[in-house]
Amino acid sequence: MIKNVIDNILIGLRQRFKSMENIAQDFSFLDPTIIYSWPMENLKRAGIDLCNKYENDLNKIEFISELESFKEHVYNIDDDLKRETFFEMLNFIYKNKLQDAYPNKSVAYQIYLTMPVTSASCERSFSKFKLIKTYLRSTTEQARLNNLSILSIENKIARQINYEDIINDFAAKKARKVNF
Repeated sequence: MIKNVIDNILIGLRQRFKSMENIAQDFSFLDPTIIYSWPMENLKRAGIDLCNKYENDLNKIEFISELESFKEHVYNIDDDLKRETFFEMLNFIYKNKLQDAYPNKSVAYQIYLTMPVTSASCERSFSKFKLIKTYLRSTTEQARLNNLSILSIENKIARQINYEDIINDFAAKKARKVNF
């Protein structure tokens, strides 16, 4: 059972990192250093690909227009923007009240910056361990605490276990009756 749990953890981590890597690659052209240094044709292609993936949130034609305008006008105003992060760029847009001029660009930054929050289920598992440990700290030994945390984290596997079979198996092995 422990081997299955470890395998599930490893598979889950690989899937999470792979999906986050793909998402980061989709949004990478919005990095301020890339917007400034890439040719407009590359930005347009990357922008169209992003709009196709998030068609409910981004308008393709407006987004491409915003990219062109942003590259031409805003970088000429503030040269420091070329070294900013995604978060600082979104702050720049809102501080200068440019969200009406660049609504799709600000939405794209918001989508990207909130993505890690929506995939934080692994962190919830570790906070369960904290809850269990706090509740049972004074009366629980380390081995039991470890077992309870595994059950809490891997609750999907634990729900699939047939407890009747386990109880019957335990009762048969631990029975103190002597059969004559």
